[in-house]
Amino acid sequence: MNFKKMAAFFVTVILIVAAMLPCAAADEKTDVAVYINNAIFESGKTKIFNGLTYVPLRAFCDQMTECDVNWDAETQTATIRCEELVITASAYDAYICANGRYLYSGSNNYIDTDNRLYVPIRAIAKAFGAEVTWDTENSAAIVGKPTTPIQCDEEFYNQSDLYWLSRIISAESRGEPLLGQIAVGNVVLNRMKLPGYAQSVYGIIFDTRFGVQFTPIANGTIYEKPYDCSVIAAKICLEGYSVSDDILFFMNPSISASKWMMYNCTHVLTIANHAFYAY
Repeated sequence: MNFKKMAAFFVTVILIVAAMLPCAAADEKTDVAVYINNAIFESGKTKIFNGLTYVPLRAFCDQMTECDVNWDAETQTATIRCEELVITASAYDAYICANGRYLYSGSNNYIDTDNRLYVPIRAIAKAFGAEVTWDTENSAAIVGKPTTPIQCDEEFYNQSDLYWLSRIISAESRGEPLLGQIAVGNVVLNRMKLPGYAQSVYGIIFDTRFGVQFTPIANGTIYEKPYDCSVIAAKICLEGYSVSDDILFFMNPSISASKWMMYNCTHVLTIANHAFYAY
């Protein structure tokens, strides 16, 4: 096995194992110091989990500004309403939603033994326009003062790109896990960064210079309303999150009639039913 194939194999194994892991138990979360305005925040109640600093959502938002908090026990979702800002966060999602934008961390929110919802600090701080720096010497997260809340989705996302990206993700990968749907979106956006490709999502999707690039263009499913999960995946992609900056193609090996990618491209990773390739 050559180096590239070996690396691709291990990346695939890591992604599969990570996706299968349940939320870690409380004893797998270690304490970490968090400071806001030079004062310790929630001593003993801030944690490092999956390499990220987590904070209790309600307490953090109260520290940032005056806000109203609603908890839906059935869906395990918190809704935070502040001036110019609405945040929703659900237990066991790997993102929070702030003003319609999806801030993905790749690591799930969780509920502790005191029934408090925890979220990654960088995502929730970004929602309030606050920066987070890491103090290596003292192993502490330092949160700056909140500024202007995060820009709303309609102003931030290119609406044409969002429209078509959510539709190609839904048509190509509905039923796939969120990470797999994000990877499909990454393929489209990665092509936009290369010379010779179109500079819009629409242009990439409908490019037929070398034949139809995406099956949904040929069968018409590109025009179907996207699933909600695919819209979320598209927004996460447009926020800049990338599973891989190298992937430019994907296929479902079990149903694809063409094996061109397998023989002409480098396999990078596999997520659920899709194998992703680079040149």
